Amino acid sequence: MTKRRFLPGIVPALVLVAFALRLYRLDYQPLRGDESFAIQFAAHSWSWLLSSMPWLEPFPPLYYSLPHCWMQVVGNSEFTTRFLSLLFGVLTVPLIYLLGRALGRPRAGVLSALLMTINPFQVWHAQDVRNYTILLALSMAALIFLLQAVQDQRTRYWAGYAGMTLLSLYTQYYELFVLLFHNLFFLLLVLTRRRRREVLGPSGRTLLATGG
Repeated sequence: MTKRRFLPGIVPALVLVAFALRLYRLDYQPLRGDESFAIQFAAHSWSWLLSSMPWLEPFPPLYYSLPHCWMQVVGNSEFTTRFLSLLFGVLTVPLIYLLGRALGRPRAGVLSALLMTINPFQVWHAQDVRNYTILLALSMAALIFLLQAVQDQRTRYWAGYAGMTLLSLYTQYYELFVLLFHNLFFLLLVLTRRRRREVLGPSGRTLLATGG
C-alpha cells in the first residue's frame, strides 16, 4: 500500500525536472531554417492562412493555427515560440505515467516517465518550434482514453478518445498511422474475445463503425 501511494508522488517531481531540463537554454540555439519558416508562416493573418495552406503548406488546420494563436498572445521571439512545444513536451511525462497505469502497470509508468524526462530526443523536440511534442501528447491522451473506454465502457471515455483523436488529426496527418494501430487493437480484442458486445459496448461500436 505504501509503495502504491509513493509511486504517484514521484511523477510531480519528474515533471519539475522535465520542465527544468527543457527550459535550460531554450533560446540558446538560433532558429533553424524550418523553425524560422514555421514562425513566418504562422505569423500571417487568419484569412491568408486559410487561403494559402492548401497549396503552400498542405497540413491540417491546427498545424499553423495553434502557433498563430500562441504568438498573438506571447509574441514571436525564439523563447516564446519554442515555449509552446516545451509545455506539451513536459505534459508527456505525466501522460506516459497515466498510460502505464491504464495498462495496469504503475511501476512501468513511473519508469517510463523517468525515461521520458531525461530522453535527449524528447528534450530536443521540446525546444523546437515544430509541433512534434503536441502530436505526441495528443496521441498519448487518445490512447489513454481508448484503454479506459475498453475497460469501463463509459461514454465519456469514448468521447474523450474521439476528441483527442480529432485534435491529433487536425494537427498532423501522421496521426493516421496511430489511428490505424488503434483499429488493429480493436480488431485483436474482437478476435480474442467471444462476443464483440463485451469488448466495445454501444458507443465503441459506433465509433469503430465510423473509422475511429
